[in-house]
Amino acid sequence: MAAAAGRHPAARGAGRDGGRPRSARRRGRCAASATSPLRVGRLRATTARFVDDAVAQGAREGGFSTGLLAELDTTTGELRWVNAGHPDPLLLREGRLVRMLETPHALPFGLNEAITGSQDFVVGSEMLQPDDLVLLHTDGVVEARSADGEYFGAERLVDLVTRNLAAGLPAPETVRRLVRSLLEHQDARLEDDATLALLQWRPTAPERLAPPTP
Repeated sequence: MAAAAGRHPAARGAGRDGGRPRSARRRGRCAASATSPLRVGRLRATTARFVDDAVAQGAREGGFSTGLLAELDTTTGELRWVNAGHPDPLLLREGRLVRMLETPHALPFGLNEAITGSQDFVVGSEMLQPDDLVLLHTDGVVEARSADGEYFGAERLVDLVTRNLAAGLPAPETVRRLVRSLLEHQDARLEDDATLALLQWRPTAPERLAPPTP
């Protein structure tokens, strides 16, 4: 889940273009063009190091990209993630907020080696219960401002999610309503990247995941 890209003055002595983050899509192409060690399996810190190196090598001088890498084991319900500059994911259960899934944040991808001299990514882990939901979002959601300067805010975000879930709405409809509320808050003119993803775990038997036998 890549969100915002830019340039950091501490990395190479340069500032961000125009003082505003750029789209991360170009950064994503940089990572995808490298020889990738990424495979299906448990998310590890080495995965984050690969992404960090790919962004640092493929981006312009001082370039970076915030992001959150996540992997869900659809059989066991284990969620693993690495956070590089995003708000903490929110765990929801039975229509209520349980807690934020907190881990130490790394710097945005592309900056860790340049600024700290290390790539000590922490992989978080949480065992989900059936029908648990996890809300992933970028800071462009909670920091969206109305015409009079009012932030959309984390409290409003959580309230909207829990009220829609409590009303029995499915996850896709909940997200659609969140997006509509966010756009209305900013008069349909987003000034920063605003990304939402609502993940729900429903256990699936391993044999149902396997391709049909010829």
